[in-house]
Amino acid sequence: MSSKSALTRTKKAKARAFMESGQYAEARPLYQRVRELDPTDSEAWYALGWIDFHGGAHDSAEHHIRRLTELRPEDAQAHFMLGNIQRQRGMIDESVKHFRLAIQHDPGHFQSWANLGDVLDVLGKSHEAIECFRHALKYAPDEAALHLNLGRVLQRLSRFDEAKEYYQTAIAKAPGFALAYLNLGVLEAQRGHYSKAIHHYRQAHLLAPADTEVLSNLGNSLKEQGRLEEAMGCYRQAIQINPQHLAAHNNLLLSLNYLPGIDNRTLFHEHRAWGKLQSPPSLSSAVESRNPGRRLRIGYLSPDFRTHSVSFFIGAAFREHDRGRYELYAYSDTRSPDTVTEKLSGMADQWRDTHSFSDEKLCDQIVHDRIDILVELSGHTSGNRLGALAHKPAPVLATYLGYPCTTGLQAVDYLITDTWVDPPGVEPGYVEKLVRLPRGFSCYSPSSECPPINDLPAIAAGNVTFSSLHGLVKLNERVIQCWAQILGVLPESRLILQTKAFADAETKQLFLERFEKHGINRQRLELFPFLSFQEHLSVYHRVDVALDPFPWSGHTTSCHALWMGIPVVTLLGQTHAGRMVASALHQIGLSELVAQSPDEYIDKTIKLANDLPRLADLRRTMRERMLGSPLCDGAGFTRDLEAAYREMWRKYCEQQKELPHSG
Repeated sequence: MSSKSALTRTKKAKARAFMESGQYAEARPLYQRVRELDPTDSEAWYALGWIDFHGGAHDSAEHHIRRLTELRPEDAQAHFMLGNIQRQRGMIDESVKHFRLAIQHDPGHFQSWANLGDVLDVLGKSHEAIECFRHALKYAPDEAALHLNLGRVLQRLSRFDEAKEYYQTAIAKAPGFALAYLNLGVLEAQRGHYSKAIHHYRQAHLLAPADTEVLSNLGNSLKEQGRLEEAMGCYRQAIQINPQHLAAHNNLLLSLNYLPGIDNRTLFHEHRAWGKLQSPPSLSSAVESRNPGRRLRIGYLSPDFRTHSVSFFIGAAFREHDRGRYELYAYSDTRSPDTVTEKLSGMADQWRDTHSFSDEKLCDQIVHDRIDILVELSGHTSGNRLGALAHKPAPVLATYLGYPCTTGLQAVDYLITDTWVDPPGVEPGYVEKLVRLPRGFSCYSPSSECPPINDLPAIAAGNVTFSSLHGLVKLNERVIQCWAQILGVLPESRLILQTKAFADAETKQLFLERFEKHGINRQRLELFPFLSFQEHLSVYHRVDVALDPFPWSGHTTSCHALWMGIPVVTLLGQTHAGRMVASALHQIGLSELVAQSPDEYIDKTIKLANDLPRLADLRRTMRERMLGSPLCDGAGFTRDLEAAYREMWRKYCEQQKELPHSG
């Protein structure tokens, strides 16, 4: 044996020992020396690639592993590692290619089957992903993580029973598998079984007490049961563990809007405190020209371009936009596209499917598209991209529609609203400048699937039926007390409520007990669980008057009710969230249904319930009233909105005159 070979063996032995003990920094120079001694040593090339990959040095890792594939083109493990590197760098198609090559060279390489399944799932190819995970399980049936991942994809396809079986199998294979309990909780919450979800989350928390995702999800299910203070405690605990946990911060800020007695000052303080934790704007946005009159590129960013509240109000801006003066770009973070997604995509000039993009890649795309004004539509709701917006990827940023409060972000320039939702004097509650549309901040586009309006049910039934088809988090004790007083004055009246949480027997029982404490027999309440959209609207065929909750009013639900001929009584709140229905009622000329106090809310509701001719007339004429109002005037609304964009751009151009070299 030559001295060179002996030295190589000695260095490799020491390097392996360091690798086995997790001392990668010590192993790296030894493997570098092995590579110098023998440039064809595959172990050294692989080890250096592995160390660099796990150290975040992806360029160096790729260099080493590509060299290995040149030396050993049929090395499945090398292609597997290269697939992982490309996946981490966001090069998904390249990642797929190398995982497939690994499988081609070694059909039993279950890790490649599994990771191929992961990336295909990211690409929206769920059925192919399922087949990959099934292949992986053929070769590694005891791998709990494979059962978990297969369950996750099945769950996304709403194949809940199958998904649950795989999660339970994962737990059987690995009893301390906290992530499997977490996923079980998410599954049960998705079905509306919040008591079961809470049980699974608590089990996951026992196994992984520092897992902030578990705490955040536990808070979500508590919130859906109406246990808001407990939910906020979970969010705060998660933030204490990890101050950078974005979802917990979002959930906490969102929840504040539901608190009875909440005020703009408190909301501003909490949101601004979060905003200060974010990085300051860092991107130099590409500006085509600073001509205030040129054709502008308007970008809309949302995870909710699907069957969602946002889609009922953004449709007009897509459908009616002035293509001669504005080019419309849509950045869709929608994970589960549907027919609404397809419809909206056909209206946009440019459609970008961005749900698999990192924040960095999303920002790069927006900069590349040279967007002039970017409008985000989610605020602190689920799936938002405020982390990306913090870098200011467009010259002008605005927030609109999806969140009833300030974002707290320094980078966001404007919030689009109106004088009813945000009357003069509320400006100190916002980081953004307020842009008030002249005829109302929203434009409702009713679904073509809406059933026709029927005759007033109270005439045939002999009693009035109220409804409030909102989540339990909006039905706080003050709301229930107020509604109980109304039902008490009208002893023959009934109340219909519908929310996904009523699929859970325990949640349903606890809710009924809350009304019984106020002397309202549970037989007077009818509780529906999750319904399809058509079924949801059909409930209104049994309803005479809709009751709006507070302090967060039900904007979308109230517009649905109005479209079905149902008048809505609302209590004017102190915040943006509490004044959205008031705006809609002003738009359609029914401002008399806006109450200024709880007592007036009760009085107006009782008076309306006792006036059947008035209810019948409203029901008969409501759609005509709405269609003739600004609330449903898509063309007029879009002209107002685009005029606001033009003014934003004019101001930007004015500001930039003193900075000719910026941007």
